[in-house]
Amino acid sequence: MVVIPAKCVHCSTEFNILIEDLKPGLVTKTYECNFCWKYNVFEYKLRSDEVIKSYKNRDWLDKKYNSELLTLQQIADICGCTPMTIRDWMIRHDLEPRKPGHRHSN
Repeated sequence: MVVIPAKCVHCSTEFNILIEDLKPGLVTKTYECNFCWKYNVFEYKLRSDEVIKSYKNRDWLDKKYNSELLTLQQIADICGCTPMTIRDWMIRHDLEPRKPGHRHSN
């Protein structure tokens, strides 16, 4: 667990941000101030050295995109690159893109 001291952006009241589990990629947390009752949004982005260039591995990229149904943006966030880089590697690996607007239903 990680504890990060912070201040409310609305009233400057100090509070702690508790992060139970650090995850690679972009993570957004919302906290309600106990003093002014307004919401504060905290974002962090971590990159794991193990997955930085994993998109160069066809099987890894195919799994993320076609099995886990992640978007190009989500894969890029994990790898610390742009969605265009992921798209370029999909072309190199001859992976078919999904149709625009495709949504996975749970």
